[in-house]
Amino acid sequence: MISKKINNFVRYKRICRNLILDMVKDVII
Repeated sequence: MISKKINNFVRYKRICRNLILDMVKDVII
């Protein structure tokens, strides 16, 4: 159960990071 929570958190972090990177790319380009 705890490991599942950690996995969800990591996935959420990765998605957020991708979204932020996409926004930054749009701003730079």
